[in-house]
Order: sequence, then C-alpha cells, then structure tokens
Amino acid sequence: MAKGSTCFGIEVQHTTDTTNLNPRVIHEIGGVCGDQNFEVSYNHTHYEPAPNQTNYYRLVLGTTPTEYESVYYQDFQKRKTYVSPNPSRGRVSIEFDNEKSKQVTVSLINLKGQTVFEEMINKNSITIDTTPFSPGIYLLKINGDDFTYNERLVISKG
Repeated sequence: MAKGSTCFGIEVQHTTDTTNLNPRVIHEIGGVCGDQNFEVSYNHTHYEPAPNQTNYYRLVLGTTPTEYESVYYQDFQKRKTYVSPNPSRGRVSIEFDNEKSKQVTVSLINLKGQTVFEEMINKNSITIDTTPFSPGIYLLKINGDDFTYNERLVISKG
C-alpha cells in the first residue's frame, strides 16, 4: 500500500467465474492496514488455484474493492503441454513435460496429413514461427522415447 493509505482489514478474494463474479475470501488480514508514514507490502500465496484456467483475484481494502487481476495457472501434472497463443497469428510458444530433457521430435501436421514443420530438440519448450503456414487446423505432435503429446493448433492470419 502506498504511504499514507490506511484501511481497516484486507480481504483477498478469488473467483474463476467472470460472468457472476461471485468471489470467495481466501485470506484475511485483520486490523489496521497500511501506514501514514511508510509504504507497506503484503504477500499472499494461493495454494489451491483452479488449474489450467484463468483465476481472478482482487483485494478489498476495508470496504473498498480493487479491480480484478487475472492469473492463468498451468498445472503440468494434469496437462502435459501448453500452447500459447492458440490460435496463433505469428509466433507460438510450446511448453511440455520433458523433465529429463530427452530428445523429442516436435512436428506440425496439416489436415492433409503433411508434415509442414519438424524439429528435434533436447529441452522442454520451443517457439515456432507460424507465418509461413496456411491458416487452418494443425496437429502439434511431440514425440519422445516414452511419451507422445498431441495438441490441436489453430493458425490464423490477420
């Protein structure tokens, strides 16, 4: 909180529902918050965010709510790949579970079954420039010795 700002109590609120915005209180700091003479920082860790979706948070300082801030929480234990942005209009970032950095083949396959991109890497992420490819739906395939991940990638222009 900025120097000179005070309130009586802080609530940290959380929701995943952007339509009804019915948040629940996940943390409270009681008493007077802030300080007339010094800037004050507060920290809170949400240990149970909703996985693989956007979580919305706001503070209520006394009785005054702040605007919602959004955080996308990606849980790789439940989902092994993450593709962003999707649809893509240019560069697409791909992250996947490859904790031992084994060699994998990353391929893009169009709906005709043609491989339009293929690269072998020894890491858990890659960025692909999609501008040379025609707009459409592609299969993103990540092939390792003991795993295969398949994701749908949409490439659009504009």
